[in-house]
Amino acid sequence: MTLQRQIDRLVAHQAAEWYETLRLGNERQHADFIRWLSESPRHLEAFLAIASEAAAMRAIFAGNTFDLDTLLKQASPHTLPLPGSLAAMASAPDAPGSRRRWPWAAAACLVATVAAFWFGLRPDQRIETGIGEQRVVPLADGSVLNLNAQSRVEVRLSRHTRDIELSQGEVLFKVAADQSRPFRVHTPKALVQAVGTQFNVYVKADGTATVSVVEGKVSIQPTAATGSNAAVPATAPPLIAGQAAEVAKTGSIERDESADIDDAIAWQRRKLIFKRTPLEDIAAEFNRYNRTLRLRVEHLPPGSFIFSGAFDADDPASLADLLRREPDLSIQRTEHEIVIRPR
Repeated sequence: MTLQRQIDRLVAHQAAEWYETLRLGNERQHADFIRWLSESPRHLEAFLAIASEAAAMRAIFAGNTFDLDTLLKQASPHTLPLPGSLAAMASAPDAPGSRRRWPWAAAACLVATVAAFWFGLRPDQRIETGIGEQRVVPLADGSVLNLNAQSRVEVRLSRHTRDIELSQGEVLFKVAADQSRPFRVHTPKALVQAVGTQFNVYVKADGTATVSVVEGKVSIQPTAATGSNAAVPATAPPLIAGQAAEVAKTGSIERDESADIDDAIAWQRRKLIFKRTPLEDIAAEFNRYNRTLRLRVEHLPPGSFIFSGAFDADDPASLADLLRREPDLSIQRTEHEIVIRPR
């Protein structure tokens, strides 16, 4: 079973539990329900799919005296498009003799809008992670960002575009399909675009980047030299699942048609995989995850020592144990630091 199917089944199960809880009239849990609903538009869609007449939603809004139409008009500049099934529910004509359902679809829209601002799913937001910190951030369009340590992104969502600026660090993007709104990731030297797919982007400290495709396909283009972050017209075919590309500081792109994608996303398990990697780069990777025990490389020419191996990201001491076998290296450890020098 794919990860997405597992997530969908979990969300459906949670929605069913919430419907039963609210049907039984547990007023104290309404705030918790709204918090759960705000975590992702998929939660709202799953809940309304189960509560087809939105009986539980009626109970939440029954005691309120606000003018819903007025609030929706006030919110409209920031309201994000509903998922397809909800948009159809809101716009569908009433069946003869049936009760009017549009107020509850509008209420659902309002919940999605208000929750997006009250609980952090804003159309525009900046997200950062510190040393060793990893975060999973759902976006208001249904996409999910999985941020690795020391990463920084700026999210800009509108009715027509979805733009993510990744200035440093690493993110696994799980993109909600939306043909009308391209999903674009801007790195210092390239533009990565997808519709509905899953891909990993790592922007290193020197501005180089690696793009690895887990599912679907993405296009990758160098950006214009003017600094406008406008894309140069694409000439290469898109990257597909199992492929990767390296973007150099010059903007040149080198494709890898048979990349090891599992290694590229091993960081989600807090594993570091190195293949013929310079020692100074290995130390920098460990330092992204460890605040209390840092690695420092001194007086070694760049690229003079190259290693391969798999490590626990939270265990820099394991690297030191390996390096002690090198006759040309001196390893000194203090309480908070491991210093690597030539012998």
